[in-house]
Amino acid sequence: MTDLIGQTIGNYQIEALLGKGGMGQVFRARHLRLNRSTAIKVIHAPLSSDATFRARFEDEASTAARLTHPNIITLYGYQSISADATNMPATCATSTKI
Repeated sequence: MTDLIGQTIGNYQIEALLGKGGMGQVFRARHLRLNRSTAIKVIHAPLSSDATFRARFEDEASTAARLTHPNIITLYGYQSISADATNMPATCATSTKI
């Protein structure tokens, strides 16, 4: 998935890898219309294809979006997209203040 650097996903230009783990990777991106820095979490394609996992991820994203605290990143959205040249699905969550 690090081949996403330099690509555009929706309104986001992927700039750099911030971290990775068992669920996926987090990238620094720039929102093209708002010109602001954003973090995007991209879930590994095999997990994103699992309906149970995807539902759990969306539930967690919805819950996180309701939280407001200075030490918690603000979640602005999540969506399923085609993230690479092979059209494997990926689920992304976006936030700011990186």
